[in-house]
Amino acid sequence: MSFEAVLDTIARKKVKGIPTWIVHTMDFDILDELAGEKPGTYLKDPVGTYLKAQKNAGVDFIDQFIPENPLSMRRDGFESGTQKGATTGAEKIVLDGMVIDSPEAVIEHLEKIAFPQLEKAKETFDEEKTAKEIISSEKAIQERIGSSILKVPYGFVLFPVFRYGWYGYVNYFTAYALYPEIMEKDFKLQADYAEMHNRAAAKAIIEEEMPLLCRSDHDMTDSRGTLVDIKSLEKIWFPHFKRAMRPVVSIPGMNVIWHCDGNLMAMISMLLDAGLKGF
Repeated sequence: MSFEAVLDTIARKKVKGIPTWIVHTMDFDILDELAGEKPGTYLKDPVGTYLKAQKNAGVDFIDQFIPENPLSMRRDGFESGTQKGATTGAEKIVLDGMVIDSPEAVIEHLEKIAFPQLEKAKETFDEEKTAKEIISSEKAIQERIGSSILKVPYGFVLFPVFRYGWYGYVNYFTAYALYPEIMEKDFKLQADYAEMHNRAAAKAIIEEEMPLLCRSDHDMTDSRGTLVDIKSLEKIWFPHFKRAMRPVVSIPGMNVIWHCDGNLMAMISMLLDAGLKGF
């Protein structure tokens, strides 16, 4: 399918056919097979093999371009030498020289390290420079992908997130339950910066005439529902999320869609209210 047909689909115009999104697999053998290459080729040339697999599968557009991601895990899972992180089994979580082993340690790190970093980022933010960097990055990926697959925006629209990736699930969510006022301060400061950044993102999208489709994602649920009480999200997260997203969702014709592993039904009405168009 041509770039024009993909863009027409995004614009909800009548087209012949349905454009195909990225096909992502962590299995090396499948990537080699899809690429029409001999077994073991992906390990020698991950980017080239990954792109051949996408093209042979009939992919028309890509948002998240992660050709080397399968290298992070082998067929039997993480190898013995793989460095473990806060959510992948690290025995000890250390950030900026601080051991994160309790909800109080989470709060201490937020107040001493994370909050000052966000304040400094706001003070030194350069909208013009950020917009140029976004354009340059998207152009570079499009050139790497080639002329047969369209690159659509991904990864540069920011919003407040849960920090379990920093602190680990137990430490972070216990802190969330015990210190909601600190959590809201974190969401507010993240949103303050994200709102500034997203004005630059909107500028880049408009100036470069990027495709008006952008996927934002953050895993906030499991199979049962949201990882925290939905009422708390409605009170301390959604107002800041909505404010952060406004510069991008306000672009005429823009389609921001949401990806979240798990059961997000309780969030849908509020995500739509924030200006998102789909899931």
